[in-house]
Amino acid sequence: MAQGMKDEKAKTGAEFSDLANARTTPDQPAATGQPLTHYHSMFYRLLSWKNPRATAISYAMIVSVIIASRYVPVLRYFFKLSYMVLGSMFSESTHTHTHTHTHTYIYTHSPWLLCSAQDKAWSFNHATEWCVRIGLLIFPSQLVTAAAEVFGKAALGNGLASQIRPRQYYTIHRESLERFTEDLEQLINFVVIECQRVIFAENVYATVACFLAAFVSYWLIKWVPFWGLSLVFTTLLYMGPLVYMQNKELIDGHLNTAADTINAQTAQMRELAGQHAGRLSEQAKTYAGQYGQKAQEMIGQARGRQVKSEDFPKAPSAEPEAPAPTGGEKEPVAA
Repeated sequence: MAQGMKDEKAKTGAEFSDLANARTTPDQPAATGQPLTHYHSMFYRLLSWKNPRATAISYAMIVSVIIASRYVPVLRYFFKLSYMVLGSMFSESTHTHTHTHTHTYIYTHSPWLLCSAQDKAWSFNHATEWCVRIGLLIFPSQLVTAAAEVFGKAALGNGLASQIRPRQYYTIHRESLERFTEDLEQLINFVVIECQRVIFAENVYATVACFLAAFVSYWLIKWVPFWGLSLVFTTLLYMGPLVYMQNKELIDGHLNTAADTINAQTAQMRELAGQHAGRLSEQAKTYAGQYGQKAQEMIGQARGRQVKSEDFPKAPSAEPEAPAPTGGEKEPVAA
């Protein structure tokens, strides 16, 4: 059994190493000729289940994070773990530093230390450990640090926190930071490029799949919470390629049949549209010829008519007479 576990561990490590080595720029560029990122190769190898152990572990980790974010107060436990770790470090350092003072006794009446004046057999290191443990229950990690430092200087002359302080604080090297920023840039460009490839339909199947996912999410978000929706789509993202690979021949056969049916229907519709267009064009030509012939006949009849003088009204031969004056008007008298 132990040998089997070692073999599985070695195989898992080899698969993760292969997955890390797959981070190379693909030879095939995008439709615009731009080179893709090395995350395209890595995610393709991850989701294609070529390394099943690595893919299954990554899926389990993502599902665990989703469920933990829903049911476990991760942030609260993080703070609790931080102050417990810090407090245990102070307790251990205090125990090591005060080991030489086993014959030194403490006399106190403080109820917080749970010791009395009759308990003179308590050594200094045990009392200090109790102080740190009770301080963990009362104070947060920052106050425990300060309390340990002050108590150590008062009792021992040296602070407890300063005894375990490293000689040099840890720093992030420039090379590590540059590698991190480069990987972050590649990851951001991967997301940006893939969004544009989906929007501009570089891969029709991917665009249709994203459309269906967005449409279904629009309706499911009314009843399913966000964490449940994330769990569903993570499962589909991981299990979809696996189902396709396990039933590749059957799925490809159905896809080819559907493609042939669509192509046949498209060709039939194109043929029908061509026939209707030809028929309409012939009718248009017939109507145009008939109307053109009628127009020519009307123009010929108009040219063949003879114009006679009787067709025009006669012009008046006499000048028009002025109207006679009425009886009520008188002629003006000359001066």
